[in-house]
Amino acid sequence: VQAERAAGRNVVGFMLTGTTATNPTVSFSSKEGANPPQLRVVHTPTPTGFQQTAGGLLSMEAENYNALTSGSGTFAGWDWTQQSDATASGGSFVSVPDGTTPSLNNSATSLTASRLDYTANFHATGTHYVWLRMKSQTIDFTSDSVWVSLDGSAYTQGVWNGSAWTWVKLPTSFNIATTGSKTLSLLMRENGQMIDKIVVTTDNNY
Repeated sequence: VQAERAAGRNVVGFMLTGTTATNPTVSFSSKEGANPPQLRVVHTPTPTGFQQTAGGLLSMEAENYNALTSGSGTFAGWDWTQQSDATASGGSFVSVPDGTTPSLNNSATSLTASRLDYTANFHATGTHYVWLRMKSQTIDFTSDSVWVSLDGSAYTQGVWNGSAWTWVKLPTSFNIATTGSKTLSLLMRENGQMIDKIVVTTDNNY
């Protein structure tokens, strides 16, 4: 800087402070004035994870969950697992397999059952609808349902008793009051229910 000034060029020095902050401040020092200018540097991080589109659509492969909570108590040892299926979107799905107890049931919404959490960034507020691509491991009405919660809402059931992958709209809508990071949870209701894909949308007629 001194050499540039000596050469007659109008140069100011600057210092970056607060580099651990989200929006650091760059302060300029200049002998030409007692009140040097300041430049505010705004850092906008690249969003990570699932992202809702500007049109209000969020699509998630069920096997790409962010967190798995294992079952405990009555549900100990009965956890969501990823399994392969050539007919599933992405070639995989999640399920709590029937195993040796084909009629394990969580009708009371016990939070000790195994749970999957999906974290996504929402850009739209208001009423949202959830669709699940699902099918049953056993067609006997003992493995055809799952509990779903969005943004801390009460759990509601998704039900489908069929051997083919089918899109099912949950009977309850969900209100998203603010934009930002939200969590959708799948809680085991009946083992043997198979979930391939999750769609959240603001379009009631999706």
